[in-house]
Amino acid sequence: MIKGRLQVFKEKKVAIRFSYFVLRYSLPVLVLITCFVPDKLPTYFSAIALLLIGALLVAWLSSPRWMSGVLRLSLYLLVPYLIYFSQVDPSPLFEENMFRRLYLLLSGAIIFFAVMTLKFTMRRKGFKATPMDFLILFIALVVPNLPGLGVKGHGLGLMAAQIIVILFSYEVLIGELRDELKGLGLATMIALGVMAVRGLI
Repeated sequence: MIKGRLQVFKEKKVAIRFSYFVLRYSLPVLVLITCFVPDKLPTYFSAIALLLIGALLVAWLSSPRWMSGVLRLSLYLLVPYLIYFSQVDPSPLFEENMFRRLYLLLSGAIIFFAVMTLKFTMRRKGFKATPMDFLILFIALVVPNLPGLGVKGHGLGLMAAQIIVILFSYEVLIGELRDELKGLGLATMIALGVMAVRGLI
């Protein structure tokens, strides 16, 4: 009976649909929340954010083929800076244990559904994970929590883990969207806009 029900779930693609749905909408939300974690953002980062918004708009209006490369460039510049400022100068509100735990819980859920999406996807093109990818992901998530590490090492490890989790999840999502990236591009522009405004004020 159990095997039969699991077969029905597999045939209806319930797992991939649910995992993909959660990943598609929760990942941009996580990045948008992270934009409010730093207490302050430097002014020069506003200029970088505005330039990236301009590049995304040009790609949006020009060709879908450009969108993938410009989107990846924006994310690979946005995410590391954002995580760095979140760790170095966090807002007092996000220093409370409750918000920190909710944030980490959301991050953990996202990486779980990213792996599930990668596992159950039916596509042949897009992001292909290798054992080395999962090894790097495992090291980034486990090493910061090993006993005996100093506070500095723990902070650096947590920062690296957050960057890897978000970028890995974005690669899975971009591969799953199959070049239909306008929605994700819009969400990225909104996050960049928030960072630009915060840096200016």
